[in-house]
Amino acid sequence: MEVYQLLIVDHSHDEIVASLPHRQLIGPEDRERLAGDFQRLCESNASIIKLDLRVLEFIDGHFPGMLVALARNLAAAGSRLTVNVSPDIAEVLKITKLDQLVELE
Repeated sequence: MEVYQLLIVDHSHDEIVASLPHRQLIGPEDRERLAGDFQRLCESNASIIKLDLRVLEFIDGHFPGMLVALARNLAAAGSRLTVNVSPDIAEVLKITKLDQLVELE
């Protein structure tokens, strides 16, 4: 297990499970730290990235765009992204049509 700036990451062969233990993501500091973590995930060369955001309860308006960028960068690298979220965050992702870009668990 490895601790990034915000994510706790577990590598297992060709798969990564990245968990976010925080209840909210708001403000420029969280965005900068998460962007760095997402960049590291993109550089990992894992075939499957599982993002566990079940603890997350509140996001600011920038988070969906960051998730889109992560999904696109991983897809371009040949990786698959799945996201496990709380029902409230899942609703936001469905409203913004992000559920069509990322696989929700």
